[in-house]
Amino acid sequence: MAAIPCCPKPQISAYADTPLLRQCPAIQQLLAQLQCPLHAVRLMNMQSGAYIKPHRDHDLCFEQGEVRLHFPVFTNSEVVFYAAGTPLHMQAGECWYVNVHQTHSVVNNGSTSRIHLVADCGVNDWVKNWFAAAPLAHQVADTVNTGELLAIIAALRLQRTETSMALAQQLEQQLHQSPIF
Repeated sequence: MAAIPCCPKPQISAYADTPLLRQCPAIQQLLAQLQCPLHAVRLMNMQSGAYIKPHRDHDLCFEQGEVRLHFPVFTNSEVVFYAAGTPLHMQAGECWYVNVHQTHSVVNNGSTSRIHLVADCGVNDWVKNWFAAAPLAHQVADTVNTGELLAIIAALRLQRTETSMALAQQLEQQLHQSPIF
């Protein structure tokens, strides 16, 4: 397996579209739907047998005002993204937000490359509303037991921000509607 080195977040003040983007109308259409500041957008190829060692992208999270969105374009069933120790299987055509401020890693044990469109976006009201409407509790429920979910709700309430309180309330309502056992 080949390791992909982890690089610090570049300190660039402004990004510009490359000429290649003009040749990708589907990507342009997708990006036009994101009604938030785009800080960096790129296609990331992870070849068969490659892995990314556990690391953190410091301060790159919703709570710090920036989200990293993954749009899997090509993938295979042997690609696993580990977020805080939890395995995630991202499928082509989906959109994923993962808090990369937490420790995460990726392994491609499949026979084909994995290609994601990755967008680092500024958090604005549109992002906040989009996240509030997303079925986050269902994603959490798939990987977390009831006790862990209650601990997450308690931790969110301790943050005492408008967003954390709203998310805690949403998770609590979801839990009462369909308990996890």
